[in-house]
Amino acid sequence: MTETTITKSYSLSAVIDFEYDSEKVDPFWFIEDGQKKWRMEGIYPSITTEDDIWEHLAFNALVNSVDDASRLDGWGDLSEGELTMTVKRDRLFLEEA
Repeated sequence: MTETTITKSYSLSAVIDFEYDSEKVDPFWFIEDGQKKWRMEGIYPSITTEDDIWEHLAFNALVNSVDDASRLDGWGDLSEGELTMTVKRDRLFLEEA
C-alpha cells in the first residue's frame, strides 16, 4: 500500500423471499431409506440449525445467483421449483461500514 491507497468497506443487506409448499417440502429434513435425515448431514458440518440453512440458501441466492434449491448440494430430492429463492433487487441496502 502507498500513502495514496484508499480502502473503503461496505455492508450489504438484502431481502430474499423463499417460496415452497410446506405440505410437500421440508427445508430441514428429508426421507432416505424410510428414515428422516438432517438435510446437511455429511455435506456441510457447520450447518447445524434451521437458521443456518436459511442463511445458506440466502447466501447462494444473493452471491451465487441460485434461484432454486434443487440446484444445491443436499437438495437433490427436490424437483425444480419446489423451493425457490428470489432476491428482491429493489430492496438491497448498501452502506459504508
